[in-house]
Amino acid sequence: MSKSLMLESRVALITGGGGEIGGAIARRFASEGAKIVVSDIRRDACDAVAAEIIAKGGEALSIEADSSRPEQAQHVVEETIKRFGKLTTYVNTPASATPDSLIENLSFELWNEALAVNLSGAFLMCKYAIPHIRQAGGGTIIMIASQLGQIGVPLRAPYSTTKAALIQLAKCLAVDHATDNIRVNSISPGSIDTRRTLRRFGTRE
Repeated sequence: MSKSLMLESRVALITGGGGEIGGAIARRFASEGAKIVVSDIRRDACDAVAAEIIAKGGEALSIEADSSRPEQAQHVVEETIKRFGKLTTYVNTPASATPDSLIENLSFELWNEALAVNLSGAFLMCKYAIPHIRQAGGGTIIMIASQLGQIGVPLRAPYSTTKAALIQLAKCLAVDHATDNIRVNSISPGSIDTRRTLRRFGTRE
C-alpha cells in the first residue's frame, strides 16, 4: 500500500472495474487509501480485483451488475452507501465492442447495445451517484472516454459516437454540478496494451 494515502477519505465506485483499465484504476486508488467498490457484469472479474485489493491491506467490495440497467445501477450505489456510508468518487469505464462495420451493415440491436453500455450506463450511474456525492460534500466523477471520441475513424461509428457523447456529458455535468463541489472530467486514452486491443489488431506491434 502507498504511504502517501492521498485518497484516504475517499470511497470510489468503479464500473467496469473488473476490466484491465478499470481494475488498474481500482488498484491504484486503493494503494492511495481509497475504499473501493468494484462493479462489473462479470462476477469472477470484479471478485478478483477486490480480492487483490483486500490481500494488499485495502478495503474493497465486489458487486456484479450491469450499469446499463436502471435497477442494477441504483442497486450498486445503494450497496456502496450501505457498506461504506458515503460515496465521493465515481469512475465510468465500461465499453462495448461492436464489430467493425459501415452503418448500412450494422444492426439496430448492435447500435443500441453501444448506446446502452457506453453512454446510458454512465447516465444512470451518475443519476443515482450524484445525490450521494453531493451529500458527502462533493467529490469527483471520471469518464473514461477514448481518442476515438475526438477523431473520425473508419468502421467504428457506434463506439466513436458514444465516446464523443461521453466527453460532452462530462462537460455538461461539470457545469451543472460545480456548485455542488463535484469535479467532472473525461480521459481519452490512446491505444493501451490490453487483451481487447490484442484481439482487435492481432499483434502488439
